[in-house]
Amino acid sequence: MAMPTIEELLARIERLEARSSAVVTSPAADEPADSHPRPAGMTRRGMVTAAAAGTAGIVGAVLLESGGAASAVTAGPASFTSSSGPAVKATNTGKGNAILATGQSGPVILANQNGTGLRDYAVSGVITNGSGAGTGVQGTASKGTGVAGSSFTGIGVHGSSSEGDGVVGSSVSRYGVYGLTMVEDYAGVLGSQQNATTDNWAIYGDGNIGASGTKSAVVPAADGGGHVTLYCVESPECWFEDFGAARLGGGTATVQIDPGFAQTVHTAEYHVFVQAEGECRGLSVRDKTATGFVVRELAGGTSNTPFAYRIVARRKDVTAPRLNRVTPPKVRAVR
Repeated sequence: MAMPTIEELLARIERLEARSSAVVTSPAADEPADSHPRPAGMTRRGMVTAAAAGTAGIVGAVLLESGGAASAVTAGPASFTSSSGPAVKATNTGKGNAILATGQSGPVILANQNGTGLRDYAVSGVITNGSGAGTGVQGTASKGTGVAGSSFTGIGVHGSSSEGDGVVGSSVSRYGVYGLTMVEDYAGVLGSQQNATTDNWAIYGDGNIGASGTKSAVVPAADGGGHVTLYCVESPECWFEDFGAARLGGGTATVQIDPGFAQTVHTAEYHVFVQAEGECRGLSVRDKTATGFVVRELAGGTSNTPFAYRIVARRKDVTAPRLNRVTPPKVRAVR
């Protein structure tokens, strides 16, 4: 049976009122006298005590007396049940709220999903307009938590999108996204790179990234015995470095700095370390410019020895004071 529209439900209620001969003549103990009779089966607050089969609970959601207000204190909470569609459906064709709920303590809206499928949602927000613009689920709090999700064995909060952002977190004075690990062998925040190319990331920070511990690459062990960690090299200043190899010709060689590397660093001042990979009298670095440098064999040597070099220069597009003193963010206690 197709679900009736709100207009059809209202028409049914009007017909029931017209046919009803039983009239409530005395108000409840906590209610003032009312000169307007009303049909039996309706409370003073306008809530339907029993809905017709197949109409779901939407009848109770739309029937309110003029100037009245449904109250869970005086009338009790309304309960709606449907086996073939939404128990309550609210539609706003303007720009307001389809459902507005206000609470004092505890959940304002509590959704309980009894299904057992992986795609059974207690709360689901869907954008159905033609442009797809809008927010599926939005949580706002002045001091508390905008959106909270928890799960014993599954995912607390899951966000996915084919074109936009799966989950966005922002905060003026606290944490945009806070991840807490309470079981070993799991991560507080996990980013999974589904398309492993060079221009996307599992986790990307648009700004500085800090860590109180180590930063590591986790690499599968060649013997198949798990993984090993390779730690990042840290320094008091923000350095970029590049490596290369060249060969002397008659005791001298001119090395060009890779332009791609040069555009990221301050080339007015940089360091070059050279290592001979054959017999010679030693090497020196001279005539450094923004585009390259010269390597010469010591004591007037004229060999054709190959050598390796390492260039170290300060990063150009950031301000990174040496051994900068900072105050780490506060870590929330486990609750």
